Amino acid sequence: MPGLYLHIPFCTQACSYCDFYFVTQKTLIPAFVEAMCREIRSWKGGFGASPVETIYFGGGTPSVLNREQLEAIFNAIHETFEAETKEITLEANPEHITQEYLKMVCDI
Repeated sequence: MPGLYLHIPFCTQACSYCDFYFVTQKTLIPAFVEAMCREIRSWKGGFGASPVETIYFGGGTPSVLNREQLEAIFNAIHETFEAETKEITLEANPEHITQEYLKMVCDI
């Protein structure tokens, strides 16, 4: 089952147990999302014939992304890969999860 793992390295704070690469400077998020979209588009035609079935947003804390940033990433994915998405996973901190955030993510 072909899938994509997208590492979103932004966190609200450093956690002592985490060994993953992360940054806490949220001012870098717009430039990062733009660069990630360019990187995704650079793979056009290079992923093979199998459609992408899973998309996993890991981190860091991907739930720091807002609607426009998530939409930009999903648009780049759909412009680049044949997608028959069966599963999308987005790691999140509990304090980011509100009814509004869940509705926003489900609407994208």
